[in-house]
Amino acid sequence: MKKDNGGQAFPMHASPYADLHQQVGMTLRDYFANDAPMPTANDIEFVMKLDCNKDPHNEKGLIRSRLEIICYLKYQFADVMIKERAKT
Repeated sequence: MKKDNGGQAFPMHASPYADLHQQVGMTLRDYFANDAPMPTANDIEFVMKLDCNKDPHNEKGLIRSRLEIICYLKYQFADVMIKERAKT
């Protein structure tokens, strides 16, 4: 199932030479994720502990790096923003 990306953040006309199905510019989801507040150290540690609880010895490779967790949390923020935006 594909996530709702909210459409284009800054829609613009594509070049006449571009593929008609090509996206031009970033999506609204990318924009919201970029603009999301930086997760706190406590937020990051909490998700790291959840990862460790799922796979204590990292045998399945479920433990993510701090950067992966930051990106995950910022996109979670973006998904909530798009969901709330759809309600209006």
